[in-house]
Amino acid sequence: MRGGPAGGRVVPGRAACLEESLAAYLTAALTGRRVAWVLGVRFVPQGAHAWIATAGAVHGQDPVDRVWPYRSALTVDTSH
Repeated sequence: MRGGPAGGRVVPGRAACLEESLAAYLTAALTGRRVAWVLGVRFVPQGAHAWIATAGAVHGQDPVDRVWPYRSALTVDTSH
């Protein structure tokens, strides 16, 4: 698979929080790092978000991409 604009022809869609956090989770798991993959929801306004965390700290988020209005709906921990 190729990235960049040409990659959209191979894999349609966009890279958003779900894809980015899942890629970070899989990369961490393959390199022996323990992280949790978290899927969260909010109700007003309705929305969903995904992120990775370790010991309660959120990683890989832009300062404007806040996690605090979201409640964890599913957490997948790395198992060793």
